[in-house]
This record gives sequence, structure tokens and C-alpha cells, in this order.
Amino acid sequence: MPIGSGLSAQVGFAAEAYTNEVQTISGTASVPFTLVFEGAATAPIAVNAAAAAVQAALEALPNIGSGGVVCAGGALPTAVTVTFSGPLVAGRNVAPLTVGNGATGLTIAQTTPGAGYGDPVTVTRFLEFNSESMELQEEPVESAGMRPGNTVLRSDRFAVNRKGATGGIEFEVVDRGFGLPIAHAMGAPAVITTPVGGTNSRLHTHTLGDAWNRSLTYQKGVPDITGSASNVRAFTYPGTKITQAEFSCEVDGFLMLALELDSYDERTDIALAAASYATGATPFHFGQAQARVGGALVDARSFRLTIPRPLATERYFMRGDTRKKQPILNAMAEITGELVMEFESLAMANRYNAATPAGRIAPFQIDFTGPILEAAIPATFGLLCPACRWEPASPTIEGPDLVTVTYTFRVLNDGTNQPVTCTYQTLDLAS
Repeated sequence: MPIGSGLSAQVGFAAEAYTNEVQTISGTASVPFTLVFEGAATAPIAVNAAAAAVQAALEALPNIGSGGVVCAGGALPTAVTVTFSGPLVAGRNVAPLTVGNGATGLTIAQTTPGAGYGDPVTVTRFLEFNSESMELQEEPVESAGMRPGNTVLRSDRFAVNRKGATGGIEFEVVDRGFGLPIAHAMGAPAVITTPVGGTNSRLHTHTLGDAWNRSLTYQKGVPDITGSASNVRAFTYPGTKITQAEFSCEVDGFLMLALELDSYDERTDIALAAASYATGATPFHFGQAQARVGGALVDARSFRLTIPRPLATERYFMRGDTRKKQPILNAMAEITGELVMEFESLAMANRYNAATPAGRIAPFQIDFTGPILEAAIPATFGLLCPACRWEPASPTIEGPDLVTVTYTFRVLNDGTNQPVTCTYQTLDLAS
């Protein structure tokens, strides 16, 4: 019998597919015609126009723009295909072109549907999790209009304004399956190589990048208490972007990953995916970790690295749909970290007391070495920040116990190296 508690819950992810839409124009127009796209109309197009002429007319529209489409085939009446590939129209299900100027005789068909942000896919990557908090966000539009005898908002004087979903999820990082969330948290696609001497193992290298036209479908299965075989209800969140990732570990603990998420919508009409988990996965823990500052091994009691992904998520417009457009990176990321250590010497204090900016910069690195994957190749997880500015953290005495200090740092760009590199050695062939 299913357990009517969180013990029956599941979460899963999948990368959403971004496909450029293709529409086909065919037939013989009765008169020179216009093409209308999302409310904007082209200049008149000749009835026997070549593909290049159709392309030029469409690219002159402000909501398509130069380089927005690629037209092939033709000339009319031979069919002309229109591929929506530019930055304003790529990777989404665009509105159908329509014929204007009173012309008849043309047919416009959708050859390939566009897909992208907010178009759900079936989740396939299932990960054990500790907790999650994804919730639908709504902001009702309520009237302030007054009339005699009315002192309470009337039931016909508000509108529902769905604003996607936000929340978080926390994991213990294991040596299988985490390439997908790490890649979307960092932004750039992973570079995957085979370690020297390896056959089945892979090294995933993740760096910061712009995650435009990259999103996830996130689904959680929430158990109710009915005790029936179908008591786990699916809540699906298409168009999920990771807005912050935080890696942490402390003595007597596992390596943790906490993600903050922003999604296009919450849906309950999508079936719960059948969960399957990687076999043999083991979590990374504090006993496998080595932390370094300035290249030297240090005795750290805990570490934390917070990587925000600043996105303009409030992209709502008056276009007949209250849901948002794809979030866009809109600020520099202020990546910060902290390291808790016993007060051992003046080495760390001298960094933030340095007289020159360069003297305050030192790299931070932490590496976890897990079980052997094959031959002598172990599972690993690592973070490297080559240019960290260490902030003031003078030791204070709070009693007779050992003096500890929380050293904080901000990750900077030295102009040569990646500000943050995350490496993940696993048996996963792909992120």
C-alpha cells in the first residue's frame, strides 16, 4: 500500500527541447499580398515573389528583425518555407502567419511546430531529495471601484493573474545523475571528456554561461493520504530556470546542493512520470573533501559557495496572455563563499589586511574524491575559484573553546580563467 506521506514523493527533471518553427506558404495569390505576424504586417509582396523577397519582407518586421527567418524554395506559386530562427522567434511556438491585403489563393501550413521555454517534456532524470518548496504564484488584479452600499470586494471585480511558480529544492550530491542540474545552474553546456585510461567514466566540466534557450521541465509527485495506488499527484513546472545554486558541506555531513527555481507555470494535467534511479550511486561526504586556499591545504570545518543566476523573471506583457516570456540574464553574478576554520595563524588575516588589491586575492578550491568508478578512476566533485577576494574576518574570543573564524570571499574574474569551474567525474555519459 502506498505511504500517504513524503516518503512516497518523487522529483524529476528533463531538459526542454528548443525547436525552430517552420511554416510553408503555397498557392497563387489573387493580388499582391501582405503577411501578418503577431499583429505586424509586411509591405506588399508580389504574387510570384522569390524566397529571398519573402524573407526580406518578413525581416523588415520589428517582431522578427534582421536574420529572424530563413526562407527557401519558391518562387511562388512553388512553396516557400519559412524557418523562424532569429533571436526574437527561435525556439518557441510562434503565431501562424496570415495573409493580408485582401489576397486569396494562398495556403499557410505549420510544417514543424516550434517548441522551447514553457513547453513541457517528460521528465527522465530522477534524484533523491531532502526537501522542496515549489509553489504556484498568483497576483490577483482587484478593483478599487466604489459604489453606495458596497464595503467588500465584489466577486465579479477581480481577475486571476498567474505568475508562474517559484521555490527551492535541496539534495545530497551523489556520484550519478547530477550533471543535468549542475549544467543548468552554471549556465554553459558541459564539456564532457573521457579520463585517461577510462572506458565508461566521464569527466563533466561546468563553467558559467548564459542559459538563454535552455530550460528544464521539473515535476514533483506529491502523495496524498488516500492510501490508493494512485495517491501520488503530479505537479509539473515547465520552463524552469535555476536562479541560484548553493554548494555546501560541513564536518559530519554530506555535500549538499540547494537550488532556487523559477518556472513558467504550474500544471496538474500532466501524468506522473515513472521514476527510475541510478544504481550504485553514493553521496559525497566531508571525509572525502580537501579544501585549499592559495594552493595550500587548510583545515576547514565547513564551506559554502553561493552562485546566483540573476534573471529578469518579471517579463509580463499585454499580449493576451498573462504568463511570462523567457527570463533573461540581467546583472553580474555576485558569487560569494565562506570557509569556517580554527584560528591557526595570521595567514588568512594577512590576506584581507594586504595593502594592495592583488594581495587580497587568493584562489579557493575544494575537491571530493569518492569510490572507484573503474580501474583506478574515482568519482570526484570539485569547485575551483581562481580569483577570490577575501573579506575582513577578525577572530573573536567567545569563551574557553578553540577560536574559530568564518572567512568570507567574493569570486572575481581575473580576465584569464573561468571565475568558477565545477568538475564532476561520474559514469554518466551525458548531462
